[in-house]
Amino acid sequence: MEKQRIKNLTFIFLLILGSILLLEGVFRIVTLNRVLNIHFLRIVLFSFTYTVFFVFLLRFFKPRGVKILLPLLLLAMSIFYFAQTIYYIIMSNFFSLRVIVEAGQGIDFARRVLMNLHWSQAIFFLPLLFVLVTIRLTKRKSDREWFDIRYRRPVVPVYLLLLGVLLMFTSVQTISSQPLTEGQYDYNYADRDLYDLFYSPRLTIDRFGLLTYAQVNLRQMITPQTDRQDEMDNLVERFLDDRTQQVPNQKSGAFEDKNLILVLAESLDTYSIDEHLMPYTSEMLESSWVFENHYAPPYYRYTADTEFMIHTSYYPTPDAEQNLSMYSVLDNTFPYTLPGIFNDAGYHTLAHHNYTDHFYPREDFHENTTGFDEYHGAIDMGLLPEDFDPGEEMDDEELDDYAGHPWPSDKEMMEVSLDNVLQHDDFFAYYLTVSGHLPYDENNPQAVRHYETIETIIEEEDIRFQDAFDEMSEAQQETMTYFHAAHYEFDQAMGELMHRLEDSGRNEDTVVMVMSDHFAYGIPRDDVHHYDQDKDLDESPLNMHKVPFFIYHPDFEQQHFEEISSSVDILPTTANLFNLEIDHNYIMGGDIFDPSGTTALFVDSDFIRREFIYDLSKDERIIRKEGADIPDETIEFMHNRLIHKLQMSRYILNTDYFGRQDAE
Repeated sequence: MEKQRIKNLTFIFLLILGSILLLEGVFRIVTLNRVLNIHFLRIVLFSFTYTVFFVFLLRFFKPRGVKILLPLLLLAMSIFYFAQTIYYIIMSNFFSLRVIVEAGQGIDFARRVLMNLHWSQAIFFLPLLFVLVTIRLTKRKSDREWFDIRYRRPVVPVYLLLLGVLLMFTSVQTISSQPLTEGQYDYNYADRDLYDLFYSPRLTIDRFGLLTYAQVNLRQMITPQTDRQDEMDNLVERFLDDRTQQVPNQKSGAFEDKNLILVLAESLDTYSIDEHLMPYTSEMLESSWVFENHYAPPYYRYTADTEFMIHTSYYPTPDAEQNLSMYSVLDNTFPYTLPGIFNDAGYHTLAHHNYTDHFYPREDFHENTTGFDEYHGAIDMGLLPEDFDPGEEMDDEELDDYAGHPWPSDKEMMEVSLDNVLQHDDFFAYYLTVSGHLPYDENNPQAVRHYETIETIIEEEDIRFQDAFDEMSEAQQETMTYFHAAHYEFDQAMGELMHRLEDSGRNEDTVVMVMSDHFAYGIPRDDVHHYDQDKDLDESPLNMHKVPFFIYHPDFEQQHFEEISSSVDILPTTANLFNLEIDHNYIMGGDIFDPSGTTALFVDSDFIRREFIYDLSKDERIIRKEGADIPDETIEFMHNRLIHKLQMSRYILNTDYFGRQDAE
């Protein structure tokens, strides 16, 4: 009997361990494009540890309970690995455990999941299938066979638990504490800091595996932020004092005393804009400063986090409530916000978005946190009825009555709001559009409205994407046609904006900034790779996040700027252009026109400078631009400083550092 229990225990242990290693291996191939390296040995050790803990728990149950719990355990793991894989394919990063709580809000994301399913992904469910088959084959035999692993002596679970703790201790102790760079610096990080601080999801997964990523993420979520507060406050103080102050440059005060309209365009991508497909936007570009290397780095929530970075010049935090920085910082104090610096200069500030607060608390965030004088959502502007419920199921006739749900018209937003904006002598008006949002099919009413127009243009005009378009399948062509149709509605909004500025005589004293909130993740990557002529994805996948950004004024001659820029740089750049007061010590971004250059910093601590790309997805991380001659040691030093910058930004937000300083 004892020999049988040992066989059972060995079978269950090896089954769980083998399942974890299979899932880790497949996941690493698909997402990181690697399996066997020195780090995988530590993943094996961590996997062995988790297996001991799982077996420790299962042994408290009778065979019938094991036959229920074991499949559930494997199902949960399979779903987690599968979901992270799909998320990475679509979004280019990995989701936090907090996202699981909000899964019900991802209706449009679910459509993207269906588009990225592939039969090969069934491999994630092989362990579960094996267990179910085993249970089926043993159904008519004694429950004691195969699944009887119950404890027989009270002391055994204690020994097993101690073994698990010892293995976990050993796994962690094998992580190097050797700093990545030499010298005594606050930002001298080691691999052990990666485990303790969770500063890079990709590196955490690469070094320790996805299960350890989940374990570290969970620990991070429940660890009080007040731990080591005095020590961390001193670190923040040194960090802020060490920040480089802005010096005047050639663009300082270029827009002084002018008004600003800032348009954050939903999913506007580099291949969206064509003279035939977006004529008004193309016309604007002829009188614009065009920023060729602007990035919208994805953090935890695409649109909301880009908004957050634009208006605060801080990086979103992974510790935020519901994985969304807007929620957790509603009561925070910020040293500067984009509307705040305009308010201080006597401008009237207005924010607009043609949807509701169903997903994000924009009304509270923009009115109370960032300080806009006015916020107008879709219901306020009459674009949706007052009793509109985003979660309510509606038939086609009801959808028609709702005049554009799920996404109202960008053009109509301009039509109903610009009178209010233009009545003010000095104003800063912010617009977040929605018509370009996925889905790119018959479920997007704005895309449906213009589908035939775009179809005709593509057939009749020699657009710059024509060859790539012709090589697509019929389904791909339809998706891309809907995509351009959705952005045709945005283009109509830009036409309305230009005409109203001209008719009102305000075009001379107003500049318009247009930028994208993120790349169009509703379009499959393979299509983008062949269709887009502006992103060099062979150089680095980080270039996927290069998006349009231009500043329009009718008196401008078109200029192209090669400087690197990203979302956190908008606030300080705007302050410089409009000659608004700001202390650069207390923000994370920089002025795009600063001769020292700015950095596009990503959630995994990858970064882009004008001289090189530091890409963690590459075996050779450093991708130098032509003519760049910077030593590897210098670049690694910069990387460590940027890791520290992300950590300081995160701590400042999580503890409301500036609010606490004001209170004292």
